[in-house]
Amino acid sequence: FFHLTSCILSQTSPVFYMLKPPQNHPPSYHYQQELTPYPDRNDEKSSSTLSIRDTSDIKIHVLPTSKQKAVIDIISGYNGATLIHLADDTMMIYGYNAHGQLGLNHFDYVNHTEIPKWCQTMKIKQIFSGISSKHSLLITNNNKLYAVGNNLYHQFAIKTDANTLAQWTEITNSFPSNVENIKMIATSSQCTTFLMENGEIYQTMYEQPYIQLIKSDIKFKQIASGKSHVLMISEDDELYSLGFNNYGQCGVRGIKQTKSPLKVTFFDQMALKIENIACGQDHSIVLTKQNKIYCFGRNDCYQIGNGSNHANIISIPQKNETLEQIHERIIDIKCGAFHNMVITENGEYYLWG
Repeated sequence: FFHLTSCILSQTSPVFYMLKPPQNHPPSYHYQQELTPYPDRNDEKSSSTLSIRDTSDIKIHVLPTSKQKAVIDIISGYNGATLIHLADDTMMIYGYNAHGQLGLNHFDYVNHTEIPKWCQTMKIKQIFSGISSKHSLLITNNNKLYAVGNNLYHQFAIKTDANTLAQWTEITNSFPSNVENIKMIATSSQCTTFLMENGEIYQTMYEQPYIQLIKSDIKFKQIASGKSHVLMISEDDELYSLGFNNYGQCGVRGIKQTKSPLKVTFFDQMALKIENIACGQDHSIVLTKQNKIYCFGRNDCYQIGNGSNHANIISIPQKNETLEQIHERIIDIKCGAFHNMVITENGEYYLWG
């Protein structure tokens, strides 16, 4: 669990749930032969095979959502900063706020769900943040682009007097294209990546407050971002990556960083097409159209799901063999900073990391 909690939006009703382990039951690593809280990772005698475990002892708590307003999206940012998009085009927030990323004009932790007062005058179309991102963005119904939080690396694409801003700041004029054509935004620790409806990708620059077009002959339809890398699915359902590769999170070997989209040829060699992607802090997870899960990147917290963490850098995608046992179609994948979750068509959740 990400900071011992995970958030789930019900598939059958618009209710927001939080998963919490029982107070007397610390989080555990799950092994086939034994269940040991916080096992010694250097113990060679520990079982190295992950298994599916019944988690009926995990309690589910329903969070109040202001007169039970329907929830249409949940965005979890760095350290548990949470933005909840409600069906009436407002937003509910709670959690970590040390960088002002909740947009409340202060930097205090918010330990209860709250609808900001500014939602009365600004209606929200989309909200964006990421598990490694200390900043947040939103697009309003009238296609205005706003940012809040950490701007130390020019994530807003504008100069600001302070490195962190706790009040939503309009950045519409800094965007080089029409905001209404933004399809998706992926935020990382030091930059912001924009996917356009025409398949082009724009990205903020570390060195200066500017948004540049990432030159490529490839058109993309989906993006996901970790701490310092980006995954992209092309219109031909092929996988590309961009950014730092110090843990192998880009899915290629022998390259420390790629500044332009680089094709992950492993999936071509295996004749696999890509259905969905997700990024943890320094690892990646891929769902293929053949209903297979592959992981690569950082593995010190068992993110790869192969039953071992002895190899911390995994640059060649590895298939999750445990999930082969479930024989169900996987409909979605999600990542926390160091854990993963898959959701099946029967509404079952499988987690590891």
